[in-house]
Amino acid sequence: MCYCGYDEEYSDCCGQYHQGEPAPTAETLMRSRFTAYALGLFDYIQDTMEGAPAADFDRVSAEQQHEVMQWTRLDVLSSKAGSESETEGTVDFVAHFVLDDQKGSFREESRFVKRAGRWYYVSGKHKPV
Repeated sequence: MCYCGYDEEYSDCCGQYHQGEPAPTAETLMRSRFTAYALGLFDYIQDTMEGAPAADFDRVSAEQQHEVMQWTRLDVLSSKAGSESETEGTVDFVAHFVLDDQKGSFREESRFVKRAGRWYYVSGKHKPV
């Protein structure tokens, strides 16, 4: 099953976006990015960022983190805007992980923009879990 939380096979869910199909909504992009982190698909992660997140992305650190952290579950709390017909949206979510045999989670409200038919992650604000 796909890591993003939908009850679908990976190939029918986030796999299609990892293979180049544009994510249709901001929430779909966020879910596919979570799955990419879980699978270590760092090209996809980089290709779906713009602005400061893209400039600040440290691929080496992300790869090192992937070696010791397991992403276990995604809970989408809300999505605002970000539909196929819109160009901006936000997604509030909690991502769960295991690090050094300890369970953890963090909450973020992510902002996305759509340019030339593709959604991009442009900023995130951490919130209390």
